[in-house]
This record gives sequence, C-alpha cells and structure tokens, in this order.
Amino acid sequence: MRLYAYKNIGGIIMSNGTQQHRTLEGLIAETRAHLVSLDYGKDTLRHMDNCWKTFANHAKSKGVVYFSFDFGLRFLMERYSVDPFTKETSSYRRTMSRAITALADYHKNGFVSKRRPTRQHVWHEGYRDACVAFMGNAASRLAKSSLRLHRCNLERFANYMVSIGIHSVSDITPDAVDGYIETYAGYSKRTVSYACYVMKSFFNFALDNGYITQNLASFVPKVKVDYRSNLPSVFTESEVKDLLLAVDRGNPQGKRDYAMLLLAVRYGMRVGDITSLKLNGLDFAARKIRYTQNKTGDSVSLDMLEGVGWALIDYLKNARPKTDSPNVFVRLNAPFDAFADSNNLSNLMQKYLRRAGIKQTSDRHHGIHTLRHSFASRLLQQGNPIQVVSAAINHKDINSSMIYAKIDMPMLSLCPLEVPNDTE
Repeated sequence: MRLYAYKNIGGIIMSNGTQQHRTLEGLIAETRAHLVSLDYGKDTLRHMDNCWKTFANHAKSKGVVYFSFDFGLRFLMERYSVDPFTKETSSYRRTMSRAITALADYHKNGFVSKRRPTRQHVWHEGYRDACVAFMGNAASRLAKSSLRLHRCNLERFANYMVSIGIHSVSDITPDAVDGYIETYAGYSKRTVSYACYVMKSFFNFALDNGYITQNLASFVPKVKVDYRSNLPSVFTESEVKDLLLAVDRGNPQGKRDYAMLLLAVRYGMRVGDITSLKLNGLDFAARKIRYTQNKTGDSVSLDMLEGVGWALIDYLKNARPKTDSPNVFVRLNAPFDAFADSNNLSNLMQKYLRRAGIKQTSDRHHGIHTLRHSFASRLLQQGNPIQVVSAAINHKDINSSMIYAKIDMPMLSLCPLEVPNDTE
C-alpha cells in the first residue's frame, strides 16, 4: 500500500531492482544540491535543512546509515504522527513531510517531483490486475481527463466492494452491483449515468479477458442523459470585462494569469489546451498560435489577436522564469514546471471572480470552461451563423455547437412556431 517499494538486503537499499549505495548523509547532500539547481528559495532550503538535520540525528540514534522510504515513513508516523499522503495543518509537519518525500524522490528517480502526491492510487490486491489492465486498455482511446474520471469511478467501485467483504473481482454478485448503484441515490442523473457507463465497460472488459465468468454488465442499468438539454453556463460581457480588469498585471503572476485568461476569453480555448500550449506554437512573425487539441488530437491554427499577442510578450519577457519547460505557462515557484494535467485552474478563477465581485450561484458553473461557453454565446449574439461558431471553437460536429443556440433567445424569438387553431 505504499508509493515506493524498497527492500533492505544485506545493508544495501534496493529500489526497483537497482542498488543504491548512497548513505543518508550523502543522499541529503545530493538532494539539497538538486533543489539548489532548481532555484528553490533560501527560506525553503533553510527549513529543509532543519528537517533533514532532525531526521539524520534520529537515524544516527537508531544506527541507520542508509536511507529507505519505509524508515522515513516510520519516522514521520512515530515522531510526528504525520502521513505524507494526507494534508497537514501544521506548517512544520508539512515541511518535514516534504523533506522526507524529497529524499525518497531523489533516491528513487534521481530528481524531485514538483509536488508531493495528495493521495495514493492503489488498487486492492483482488482488483489490481483487472483494474490496471482495464485502465491500460482505456488509455489508448481516452483523453487524460476522461482517464481520470474512469479511474476515480473505478476506485470508488472497488473500494465499495472491499468494504462489503467482496475482496476479488471474480466474487462480485448482481446483488452487490445493485447495492453499489444505490449509493448514488441523490446524485445528479449525469453522475449516475457516467458511473454506470464505467461499470458496464469494466464488466465487459473483465468478462472478455477472463477476470469474471458472469455477464455482470447486464445488471447495470443504462441511464440516458440528454447532454444538450441543459443550458450551458455563461458570463455576461460585462462580467468578462470585470474579470479581466480584476487581474493585477503589475506582477509576474498577474501577467501570466491575464495571458491565460485572454486565451479562454478571446478564443474559447479549453483549459487543458491553455496549460499545455508550447513555446514553439507561438509564431509572432506570422501572428499565429498553433496547438494540438488534447480532447480531439486535431491541429489548430489561430490568428494572434493584437491584445493577446502583447499579453503573451509581456508575460514571456517580464514574468516567465528561466526554465527548460517547453510549455508557455509554468509555475512561478521552483522548480518552475508546467501545470499538472489534472489542474483545471479553478483556484485562479475563484480568486479573480472574488476580486471582480462576480456572484457565484449554484445554478451556474464558474470555471474557465464557462469562458468558452461565453465566447460561443457572444459570437451568436453578434449574428454569426452556427457554422462559424462551431469552427471558432473547433468543434468536430456542428451538432455539438447547437446547444449554444438555446442561449441566444433574441435569435430564437425570430423563429416562432405557429400554434394550430383547433377551432377551425
């Protein structure tokens, strides 16, 4: 159940089958030098030094010369009651936890990951083979965001089965499936539909590959959802203006955030396409922005609007830290890596919505994707045909864009249907 698998054999720590001869003292020195090369701040390094000194003294008192993550975990739990995979309220405990996981990262991989994991994605033994195989199969046909949703749904399902005493995929019964579906009582129809879809897909895969012998997919209901039945959330033109004005462009973070928001506002770009935009995709000479859509894999070429171009130049010249990352937008704290694939920039949006005084209500989404909806809606309100709107937001199927026509009530009012006269 641990992230790292270490074995102490003959006094030498083994990691992934390779010998690690570093003493704890040597590992601390190498890890610190690596963090310095990543431009970690002096205060951060000072706090790390204090934690490593405490850890080294503890190891010395126990007669431990070589590092292992198991020993580090025991140190955190026994001395501070800290689990490195849960959030801690104490600043010192968080730093101590990070100091140990940094050592483990460098010991195992030769580098330190930009962020520590907030949870372990571990399958129960009786479900591991089937779930790993299923996710591997899905990886070839699903976008990363869809893969995360699949994994979360499958983890929830497997954990439920273990909680009711079913410790193997082969032991799942139709009654257990019914019991799991009942746990979704009160959830939205869309959430239930997706959960059932993942479960049915998993059962079909498990049956085809010999993990189960009964067709459990037949016991999973098909919940139909008309995804075009609801109106997409949008911001008004005034709210979008206030949102952009709320960004303080006098500091590096504001310059970066303003450029990212402009890409969503002016082009309706998806958040994943913004965070993964590459430096070689910016052609200032030709005034083009080029990228490959994460969702569809299609190549996109956009005319670089003047305001967007100047915002990008301001960020690149005056705010972007020196880094080897090929991505345009990176974190502003060492080690200056690109944003994680799972980052939807919700914190960024929440900050500027609050600053702009834009009320957040339960009947409207407030993420960056809402800026995409707002862009499409604005194009329709300006009188552009739906075909133009569909091309502008890079929809493969024009039917996917038809939902935006529902927002344009003035345009719809020009197309009334005659009410039959039953008295004639």
